[in-house]
Amino acid sequence: MSKKITLFVKFISMNLLLLLLTVLLFQTCSDDNSPTEPGVASTLAETTIGTGGGTLTTDELELNVPIGAFAGDTKISLSVEKEDAGFDNALSKEYKFEGLPQTFTKPLTIKMKYNGDLTDNSYIAIGEDTFVKSLDGETTSYRLISARDSSGYLVATIPPTSDNGLFKGSSNTSLNGDDVAFSALAIAGYVSYTSPNGHFKISFPSSVITQAYDLSDYLEAAYTKFQSLGFSYSRRTKWPIEVTVKRLESSVYGYSMNSMWGDNYGYMEFNFDKMGNAVDMKVTAGHEFFHLVQSLYDPRNRFSKAKFKSPHLWLDEASSVWSEEFFGGTSGYVSSVFDINAYEILKGAKDGSSDNAQSYGYGMASFIKYLTKEKGDDALVDVYDEIYAGKEVFSAISSVLPVNVSFSWNSYLKKLFSFSLYNGGSFRPPTLLSTARLKKHNFIVKSADDTLKTYKASLSDLGSTLFSIKNEFDKLNSAAELEFTCKGWNFQIYKVNSVESKFLVSGKDTLTLKDFKKIADKGYQIAVALYNDDMNSPYATTKDYEMEIRVKTPKGIKWIYFDIGYSGTFNYSDPAIGPPTESEREASMGTYEIIWSKDIQINGNTIIAYQDTTDQYSHVITKLQIEFEDIKNPVNIVSFSFEQTKSSVSFNLVETYAASGANAPFLMEDYGNAGSRFEYEGNITSYLTNLQYSYVMVKSDNDLFTQELLSYKSDGIIQFIIEYQ
Repeated sequence: MSKKITLFVKFISMNLLLLLLTVLLFQTCSDDNSPTEPGVASTLAETTIGTGGGTLTTDELELNVPIGAFAGDTKISLSVEKEDAGFDNALSKEYKFEGLPQTFTKPLTIKMKYNGDLTDNSYIAIGEDTFVKSLDGETTSYRLISARDSSGYLVATIPPTSDNGLFKGSSNTSLNGDDVAFSALAIAGYVSYTSPNGHFKISFPSSVITQAYDLSDYLEAAYTKFQSLGFSYSRRTKWPIEVTVKRLESSVYGYSMNSMWGDNYGYMEFNFDKMGNAVDMKVTAGHEFFHLVQSLYDPRNRFSKAKFKSPHLWLDEASSVWSEEFFGGTSGYVSSVFDINAYEILKGAKDGSSDNAQSYGYGMASFIKYLTKEKGDDALVDVYDEIYAGKEVFSAISSVLPVNVSFSWNSYLKKLFSFSLYNGGSFRPPTLLSTARLKKHNFIVKSADDTLKTYKASLSDLGSTLFSIKNEFDKLNSAAELEFTCKGWNFQIYKVNSVESKFLVSGKDTLTLKDFKKIADKGYQIAVALYNDDMNSPYATTKDYEMEIRVKTPKGIKWIYFDIGYSGTFNYSDPAIGPPTESEREASMGTYEIIWSKDIQINGNTIIAYQDTTDQYSHVITKLQIEFEDIKNPVNIVSFSFEQTKSSVSFNLVETYAASGANAPFLMEDYGNAGSRFEYEGNITSYLTNLQYSYVMVKSDNDLFTQELLSYKSDGIIQFIIEYQ
């Protein structure tokens, strides 16, 4: 290798090494000086406190645990929260305590250094990470504890936890090793007001004092209303309920929370920025207070109620949404959350652990309204009594209804889709049709070729789906019918326009809707609700369906012709000639002429023809009855009967004919372009149940000349000819 090349390689190597060291140095400096990620707490202090009590102390804060408060050694840690708590007048950082036991039997004392001026009243806000039903998730929410000033520190007392049975079960598994965590920060500039009846203590910035007084009235009205329905508040022994007004997310009006401290400490928060919206705040107050009432019927322990989704979450939301009409202030009130989620019920039964249990509950407000209309408002109290006794939601409801939920589903859907439960907002009759379109279940008849649509899918327990049928074919036969077939399934049929949804018929397997064209010409479309009324917890099974929708034009009958050809033995009697004689001959009977449509009626699957005619020779009365297996598809004659009487106009002469039969294996063939010919040739004795003929003539000397069929041979012909319109 040359010297120049060697020097060049050394130069490159040294520069690469220098570059690598620079990168490593930069990386190390960057890691050492990177700030803590937003929202991630940094530990300030920790200590272990046992039965002898103790104190967790920093320059800014002190938590004192008295002797005997803890049952054993507990490691408590302290950190600083990075999230915004929503208080405009916070006077300290927000600190978080973790590791406290689920139960402590004596009050704790907290002392926090504050920065700024103490205006109005001072508090320490205690925040809990709790599951909030109305958010369907966990959030940090706050209740305010009155604090006193002590030389630059605010001092407050945190009450001991309640002991209401912390047994462990599948639905009562706590987080983080069963410890309790809460946050705390100092605030001022708040005032408190206790409602006149003493049930609610509202803490709020003084700038919304008038609205806070109104809020207390809304809450007291809700308290009185649910008590009047029969709900008991006896499991809560500590009043008033703490209510905090602060900034929440912009879309939120307020919510209620269960507390890890127990039923006596369930509390509420309302959005400072929404306080001026009186109507919505009144509805929210009723809705959220009802959630606290419901929690008194929740059999789980206090920790589980505070931290986990309820196994009856959908019932809680459905009931609270239903209750909003008590506070909505208008006739025909429809909750906006029901409005948005009304068709969630189509997805089928849910338990509380389902991902969309909340939205399902919003939609199921209609079922709660159905329940209370059927059994009275107090029926809901009975349901919650069953919940407290440990029953699953649908079992609890079934025990209150006259029949179980499964058997009630048809009646419920009929009222829901007739819009007699709710009809307002965007939940109006045309939504049946638009929902079917969204599912691509819309059948539009545009031509004579549009005669059949088939839809296949599956539905879960108590699941439903919708279909719509619209006519856009001007030349559709005026007698057109719709035939719906879905074997093993129940369904309902409605006619729907822009203002009404009218129930028409319900049934199973096959339903026929007559006069489809006439209904469509009046501006209606047809909606069909198909539903699965199976109900097997945990509602995870599905059932396949195949729905066929046919457009059928019944065959109008233009005329009918009938005859029977046979050989028989006849008795002849004429006293003027001699004794009676018998002879055999071929004979026939039948209409002999066409019976026209004006003399024909259709009753179910039966054609009845009746003709009464008179000419210069005779007066003839004919009755013919033909029963088909299916009149809409007339290919199989089940039975027939024929009766005819002929009376001579000129002579005293009467002939009578009668025949009846069943299940003859007719051969059917087309008759011309618009008819059918049914013919059987063979052993007619196997299918005729009756064949009669008689002839009676009164002669001038009053003697009688008679003929009568005595018997007939097996071979013969039976024939019908039917021409359609």
